[in-house]
Amino acid sequence: MQATTEHRERLTKQLSEQNEKVVSYEQNMHTYAQGYQSFTWSERWTILRGEHFAVGSGYRTVLTSPEYVAANSAGATVSFERAEPFDLISLNAAFSMVASETLTIKGYNAEGVLVQEHSEVVQQATKSLIELNWRGISKVEFSHAGDDDNMPNVAFDDIVVAKCPAGTFRTGDACVPTFAAGEAC
Repeated sequence: MQATTEHRERLTKQLSEQNEKVVSYEQNMHTYAQGYQSFTWSERWTILRGEHFAVGSGYRTVLTSPEYVAANSAGATVSFERAEPFDLISLNAAFSMVASETLTIKGYNAEGVLVQEHSEVVQQATKSLIELNWRGISKVEFSHAGDDDNMPNVAFDDIVVAKCPAGTFRTGDACVPTFAAGEAC
């Protein structure tokens, strides 16, 4: 546990220096409140205490933060979004009770247009660090190819997001300064 705590502290310090943050589910514990970590969360998200599951369960496999993980309840498609665009840097994922399955992640811009898509085979016994580095996303959606008889939950931890610092705005892949009226550029 000490190594995990030290890892968390180093990661949090590094990310705060880069204007990024980790959505780790530790502060909200059992349910999502709208506005948690400044996002609107779709229905069917659930929070679970990963350390209470058996070794080999995807809930325990994905556990990176001290205790809690998020999952899509009953294998449902889930999403999170906000009006202000953000960058989706990375996340950890594992399927809860199936050996492997394809996870599809979609990123939408503020107009609701699909601008990014990534599919990856995710395991139950191995945590997948999925590095995306998507810029200017307003909504992220997670789904998988399971059928009605095979609706596995996907467990998530440490979703890393970033936004442009105050006094700047996003244009393309860059954060640029916002100038006040009459200020020289």
